[in-house]
Amino acid sequence: MSKKKRFKQQSNPQPKPQAARFKLAVWTPSLTGTFNVGYVNSILKMQVEAQRVGGKFSWGVVPGISILPVARNRSVVEFLKGDATHFMFLDSDVGVNAQDVMVCVLSGLEFTALPYSRRAFDPARALSIIQGTPGIEPKSIASILARPAFEFHGTEPKEIDPAISELGFVVCDRVGTGAMILRREVFEKMAPIVDEYLDLMNEEQETITTKNFFGYSRKEGYFIGEDWTFCDQWTSLGEKIYLKVDAKTSHEGSIQYGYDFQALADIAAKAKDDAGA
Repeated sequence: MSKKKRFKQQSNPQPKPQAARFKLAVWTPSLTGTFNVGYVNSILKMQVEAQRVGGKFSWGVVPGISILPVARNRSVVEFLKGDATHFMFLDSDVGVNAQDVMVCVLSGLEFTALPYSRRAFDPARALSIIQGTPGIEPKSIASILARPAFEFHGTEPKEIDPAISELGFVVCDRVGTGAMILRREVFEKMAPIVDEYLDLMNEEQETITTKNFFGYSRKEGYFIGEDWTFCDQWTSLGEKIYLKVDAKTSHEGSIQYGYDFQALADIAAKAKDDAGA
């Protein structure tokens, strides 16, 4: 009689989950709760890319607030309640490349941003660049229709560590909040120098004391928006802002496509005169 061998089923030990390399929280103020296609694609691809490189991703919206600084500050309040390591503002009309965002997150830099154009057509600037650049490629024209939403105080970007420069970063004085990536430490460092206000957070009239990280200001009589003000406060601490200047982004706006026969006739007449000169 043959003996039957008994095999004890061994349980396969499951590997312990590794700690995430980072936790990125993307927040978006949206008055109407609507988002353009470029923005939605960016959110979906960032989630996938964050997981691919060993991080975690979350997304939140602050809807229905018409005062933008209040909406931005509420976003920060919600971020600080959690344990995310990185905070990102992505405006609902801005599209970004997910890999560019991950370069910013993994760079170790505290304050980074992606460049984008302002949502205001500047025909004089566009015409000047086109006239001064013979043979300009048609695909490049979209990038010169509006001024960029960042600012250097000097004529040239400041020199930085070559290892950081190789990642496409330059030191900038001011950047827009539409695609801004901040480590948690930024808010910890800025908290002592910003003022506070009482904010009604919900319909139950719950009031909390809120740090005014993103507020308006005036300088030499000029109005300064919440984005420039935030940057000025950060650099006043001796800190730097790093702009990934080689990133590719989009900023969706509205533009009127007019038709003016007389204007077209004037262009044709000028072209004829130039040809006969």
